[in-house]
Amino acid sequence: MRKEPIYYYDEKKDKFVVEGFEVLADFPYLLSNPEIDYKTFMHHLDLLKNEDKKYVYHLNIGTKTLEKYIDRVIESIKKHPLRENLVIEILEESHSKVDFFIQKFYENGIRISIDDFGTESANLDRVIKSIDFIESIKIDRVVWKNFTEIVKGLVESEVLKKSNIKIIAEKVETEEEIKKLISVGIRYFQGWYFKDLKTIVS
Repeated sequence: MRKEPIYYYDEKKDKFVVEGFEVLADFPYLLSNPEIDYKTFMHHLDLLKNEDKKYVYHLNIGTKTLEKYIDRVIESIKKHPLRENLVIEILEESHSKVDFFIQKFYENGIRISIDDFGTESANLDRVIKSIDFIESIKIDRVVWKNFTEIVKGLVESEVLKKSNIKIIAEKVETEEEIKKLISVGIRYFQGWYFKDLKTIVS
């Protein structure tokens, strides 16, 4: 199990702190198979049982997997000692039942993040439809790098502010990119920029 940190930029202290982690598969190319995806998800759940409760943990799962195993997944999360710390990232794959999956997780008190915003069906329509059910949006690198005004519009959206939805920029690599994202209001980040923690966390 690999864990990629998710950082929050504390503007008052001018430093980055770890908000949580995205849990990653060792062999992600295998996850297109629903059976392997399900087994990997359940394995990660088991490994997380003894993790620190001060962090949140994002776990990915595909829609084809949820179509077969959503009830088992929900029951396992509900019994998990860190259930309040778990956030599910649904890998949409343009599936027709995404809205159903999101609502079912919400009805069972399970936190949801929209992954890869700006690609495929992970778009503004999806966010608006799910506004009451999600806790965060993860913006793909292609989107924040090329469409800064869209990102700024999201940050300034009264609807998102009212719902306290976090906006997370993925795959950030340079200090210039960090400064650009902070300037438009982004406060949550993932990426290679943070590989040397000593240079950014005091």
